[in-house]
Amino acid sequence: METIVKNNEMVLGLKNLFGIAMPKSNYTKWYAAFKEDREPKKYIYNLINNTKESTGFKAVDVLFDEEKEIIKINEIEDLFGKQIIHISTKRTVEFETFTSLILLAINEESSLAYTKMENYNVESEDFEYEMICEGKREIWGGLEKIIGLDYYQMEEAFESARFTNEFENNMIIKIAGKEYIIDVL
Repeated sequence: METIVKNNEMVLGLKNLFGIAMPKSNYTKWYAAFKEDREPKKYIYNLINNTKESTGFKAVDVLFDEEKEIIKINEIEDLFGKQIIHISTKRTVEFETFTSLILLAINEESSLAYTKMENYNVESEDFEYEMICEGKREIWGGLEKIIGLDYYQMEEAFESARFTNEFENNMIIKIAGKEYIIDVL
């Protein structure tokens, strides 16, 4: 992958970033250790820290896409000369979006409907959600019941989340290899 720099933003592949940060090191050995670790942020942090001189970026916000192994680096300006590296993974951002949808529904006193993806057929006239929940306890309890994991286990097994429409009231989540639909009613 080529390195793209535009408007104080740099997008590059993991191997490219490694090549800039640690040109004399063995990528294969480093990559094996990187893939074994459950928390890639520290590896990305070290790479970004080692590239500060070559990029000229002092304070950055970094998004790491674990699936595509792409790093998006945005320079943050006007931080009074402070050197800051803030790193998020795509998985973390998606998990926060997923929990935000639930918390928003709770705060707005909306109902949430849950169903497993294999049972979801919105075009069918007789389609019914597996579970419709209202209120904080019921919403969290229903989610735990349909997925079969408590919140902390969900966070650990979480894979992805994406909205299905522009209204952001319907989401597909993937946890422990299974997909579920969440609808705000």
